[in-house]
Order: sequence, then C-alpha cells, then structure tokens
Amino acid sequence: MDNLTHSLVGVLLGEVGSRQANLPRKAAVWTSVIASNLPDLDVVCNLVHDEGNLFYLLHHRGWTHSLLAVIPLGVFSSFFGNKIGNNHKKLSGKLILLGVLAAFLHIAADYCNNYGVHPFSPFLNRWFYGDFLFIAEPFILFILIPYVFFRTQSQIYKILLILFEIILAGALFLISPKIIALMICCLGGLSFFIHYKKTKSLPSVLGIGCVLIVFKFASVYARNKVVESFNQTKDRIKIDQIVTSPAPGNPFCWAVIAQGVDQDKNYIARTGIVSLAPTLISEKICDSYAKLSHPWTQPVSYNKLNFWKTEFKKPLAELNEGKKYCLFENFLKFSRIPIWNRTEMGWEVEDLRYAGKTNGGFTYREIKRDSKCFQVGAPWEPPTAILRP
Repeated sequence: MDNLTHSLVGVLLGEVGSRQANLPRKAAVWTSVIASNLPDLDVVCNLVHDEGNLFYLLHHRGWTHSLLAVIPLGVFSSFFGNKIGNNHKKLSGKLILLGVLAAFLHIAADYCNNYGVHPFSPFLNRWFYGDFLFIAEPFILFILIPYVFFRTQSQIYKILLILFEIILAGALFLISPKIIALMICCLGGLSFFIHYKKTKSLPSVLGIGCVLIVFKFASVYARNKVVESFNQTKDRIKIDQIVTSPAPGNPFCWAVIAQGVDQDKNYIARTGIVSLAPTLISEKICDSYAKLSHPWTQPVSYNKLNFWKTEFKKPLAELNEGKKYCLFENFLKFSRIPIWNRTEMGWEVEDLRYAGKTNGGFTYREIKRDSKCFQVGAPWEPPTAILRP
C-alpha cells in the first residue's frame, strides 16, 4: 500500500482511538500516523548496502513487517506521538496499544497486493500474498480524503487534499474507462456529502470494508478463470503460482500471471488480462492497463479463452543451474515469478510481476558468474514451490 493511504488510515484510526479510548486527540492521531508508516523504514536498505536493489528486495516488507515487530514499532510511535501531540501526561498503555494496532494494520494493508509480506517470521518464513488490491487504490483514497478533510483544522492540509483529489480524478478519466472514473468520482462526492453533514468514522470504515470485499471476490473469480484456462490446454502444465492484480479502481480488469512446469520439464510463466465483465469493459480496454510484453517473452500460441498474451518458457534445468550461484539463489528468495536470460558473463534476472516492456525494471539484476556472495540476513523460503528443498 502507498504511504498516503497508510497515513489516511492512520488518521482514521487515531480519530476513532481518541474517542473510543478517551485519548488526547493530537497524540492519538500522531501516534497512529507514525505507526502506520514506520514499518516502511526498511527502505533504508537500499542506501546502506553495496548490493543496492537486491538487498532492498529481500528486506522490504521483511522483518519490519512481522507481527513481532509491531510491538516495538508501536511503542516507538506512541512515545513520539505523545511528544509531538504536546501531551504532558505520562505515556499510557492505551496509546501504546493504538500504536501497535496501527503498525499491525500497515502489515494487513500491505498483504492485500501482490508484493507479499512475512507476518510470522522468524517462526514461519513464507511469503503471504493477498493478490486483490492495487498498491494505491483510488476507491479507498476517495473514501478517506473527505473524512480527513473535515477532521483536520489545517487550511494547508485541506488545500493539499483537495488538489490531490482533483489531480487523481483527472488522471482516472485519462487512464480508466469513463464509467469506472465516474463511479469513483461519484463515490468521492457522496463521501464529501456524508461527512459535510456529520463527520463520523463509521461510513469510512464501512466503505473501505465494502471495497475490500468486492475486490477480494473479484480476485477469486479471476483466479478461477486462470485455472479454467489451464484445464482446457493439452500441454498439462502443473500450476505453481497464480498472481492476480487489479487495475487501479477497477474490479473488472485483472492482470494475471500463471507459473508452473509442463510435462517436458519446462518452466513456464504466462501473462494475461482478464475482463470479468466483457460486455461492460472489453479485454481490449483492459489491455491498456498492463505492460505485458518483454524481450524475454513470446506471444502465446494456444489461447482458447483469448486472454493470455505472452509466455516465458525455458528448461527448468537452467533455473536449477542458476541456483548454484549465490546471488541468483538470493534473488529467488524474493522473486515470485522469476524470469532470466543467460549471457556470456552469467545471468540477467527479473521478476515478471514488475517487468515492463524492456528489461531494467526495479527488480532487474545482472549476476556474473564470478560475483562475490554476501550475507543477506533474510531466511525467506523461495515463493516458487518448485525451488524449495
């Protein structure tokens, strides 16, 4: 989840906490906002290690996104929230509990998209993926912004919130189907009207809950369409991973990736676009959301349901050979849909979830055969089941 949404959720939680637990309002809101963002302090991994993006990929949403970490993060947030909120009373257990809850909700929100989290580390080092929400979901933003607008007393914040909502609305009409953009803007207008009459947290909480339920059920439907497609093929691919990711603000359009191994021991990763309501929003319109072509992929030859677009296919033996190299093995602790290209010097690797039309995305990495290994401090199990011992 993006940090603006984390912050807006923090304001909502802080307001609710201040009323329900009888906490000083400013201290509660600041505690909740800080704790709602603090787990992302792992971004410094990109700055403090010579290996740059690989070290970051392994540690982002790692230790600071575990259930054990929410306690110290909550205590830290409540201490500084109490100070910034000018609360001269002794730090209370209720304020600490609010900070812990806010840090926990950060992890829960990050679980919703396809990047993944490690909530049970170090006891269970698996990745967990929600696969049902875009990283910056416009529906949630348009629900929360009006609530925060009427709760804040700062005119600068009010102006910034209105400007952001106007820019976001304009962007939606440029990149989204008009009916979807109109639905989101109408929801934002309704949210402003409700909170103008009486600013209460319940409508925002219910609205967010409805968005999560709709997108979750839509992701299950998209996943079932993928399984149906593979059941109709003749190449007998054993599916290992299915990744689903919705278009922003659009529960009808889904980018899907399916990865597995065929009967000839070939590693296969297919990308596609699924429209859950093709009479309302066609696959062609949904296609505009995703950049599915990549130099290492080819067009799909067998496409009975007409939503598969590209395919990466290489012998599984190549992947197993790459595992012999330390940096490649480290990359596979993060990469859910690894793709690769052999070079004279070694390997190029990337995660197909975040690969664009050309290699060089934020997961792209060159690995030379003579590259030195380094300790990553990340005992994660590889997301891809075929790579686990």
